[in-house]
Amino acid sequence: MIFVTLATLVDDHIHHLLATFACRADIIDVGRIPDILSLLLKTPHLDYLEVATLLISQTTRLSDLDYAKLGTMVLQSVRLKKLELFLPLDGAPPALFDALGDSIQLQCLVLFDKGCGEGYHRHGEHSLSNLLVGIVGKPGVVVRLLQHPKNQLQDLTVCCWGMTDDHLIALAQVLPTSDLEKINLHSIKIQSDGLLEFARCLPRVQCLKR
Repeated sequence: MIFVTLATLVDDHIHHLLATFACRADIIDVGRIPDILSLLLKTPHLDYLEVATLLISQTTRLSDLDYAKLGTMVLQSVRLKKLELFLPLDGAPPALFDALGDSIQLQCLVLFDKGCGEGYHRHGEHSLSNLLVGIVGKPGVVVRLLQHPKNQLQDLTVCCWGMTDDHLIALAQVLPTSDLEKINLHSIKIQSDGLLEFARCLPRVQCLKR
């Protein structure tokens, strides 16, 4: 197994490393150095990664272009099975969420909004919780993935501000036809309606373990 931690490298080595290892590494872990992700996304001719696991963690926002490039890279990385995004996600362009919602090759997905403490939150139809999870009739990333008949998602974690009953209900309605084994939701504000709908769907959920 080849494991590459980009946080330990200096800037002028990153492009050379990716040119050498992008098609060989099993895991790429991006974190702890500011702007390291932008450097990765700007690597020439790197439209996809031949990796099984991509771990990304940073607290600074990307440009709209880099968010979109990240989404495209994930979508086109057909060998990618595990994706963990610890990023400021609120305010990212729709292109990122559209691409993630079509990334049916993923088996494990972690979406963690690192901008939760910034006080920057979209509301209404374009709220982050709507974009990441979705509501009935307007699927977000998670619901779109689980609705796709060829999705492979088994392990899901979502943490974002503002998830409510509507999001839990939308998720509960697609669980019975999914292969999800683990689900972990953070920062969710649920009341009786959401809990009752989730409980009503549970007997029809075959794969969920926790």
